Amino acid sequence: MSMSMSMSLEEKQNIIRQVMSAQTLHMFQEQLDYSSKKVEALKNDESNEGAKEFKHHAAMIQDIKMRVETVIESQSSLKETEGILSRLF
Repeated sequence: MSMSMSMSLEEKQNIIRQVMSAQTLHMFQEQLDYSSKKVEALKNDESNEGAKEFKHHAAMIQDIKMRVETVIESQSSLKETEGILSRLF
């Protein structure tokens, strides 16, 4: 199991705040809010355009989630590596 999976939500949020700029976090939050509203509004739209827009916004949400998870995992791996190295030297 990766170290990030065993972290609490608060620990993950602290890593995100330390690594990502406030501007980036704000942009992500705005995009998540907007895309979440669009996904909710389009979830029953069966038109081609509605389905296309739904998929676009769902992909945006997934992309942001993946980016945040990558930051958390990278920082977790870095801290784990630093811990190993400090025990060796």
